[in-house]
Amino acid sequence: MITPADHAVQHVMPFKKAIQDALIVTAQAGRLAILGVPCTSPATGYGYIAFEEQERGLKKVTRFVEKPTQAKAQAYLAQGNYVWNTGIVIGTLATLMHQYQQHLPALWQALEQTK
Repeated sequence: MITPADHAVQHVMPFKKAIQDALIVTAQAGRLAILGVPCTSPATGYGYIAFEEQERGLKKVTRFVEKPTQAKAQAYLAQGNYVWNTGIVIGTLATLMHQYQQHLPALWQALEQTK
């Protein structure tokens, strides 16, 4: 699990369940999961995740938007298929390593040199 250091979790049990569910799915599918929080206002200080509904209550990420304008944030809230991006990413170590190798090769090489 990769997580920012500036989060405060008020509802611990639902948070733990979300992590457990994500671990099960990601371990089985070899994918990453990212946690989102339902939008309660058209905030411009957060990143947004657009999603499509999938089976078993899962959602497929279709788009990331970083700190939109007020008008766009209002539109995302009205659409109902956006959540705020927590920046919390969950996956197996093998999947995380593969993603770093594939999408951030320079960072991966730098990490490999520190062994």
